[in-house]
Amino acid sequence: MIRFSSLGDVILSSVVLDPLYEKGYDVDFLTFKPFSDVFEKDYRIKNLIAVDKSRLKSISDIYSFTKSLDKYDYVLDL
Repeated sequence: MIRFSSLGDVILSSVVLDPLYEKGYDVDFLTFKPFSDVFEKDYRIKNLIAVDKSRLKSISDIYSFTKSLDKYDYVLDL
């Protein structure tokens, strides 16, 4: 899942986590560092990927943050 900002939107995106977790999906969550604290101990998230806003210049940067989007079955940009 991808939700970079703002804090309210990042928090609201958490409603998608329960259905995915209950169906057995492993969820990686990509967001900006100031907002990642909200999900640090969330058991529904396998990998929390927190990035500095200044490091995001293009879509190719997302590939570098996640190592490879090829490993994902779905990418949800909320």
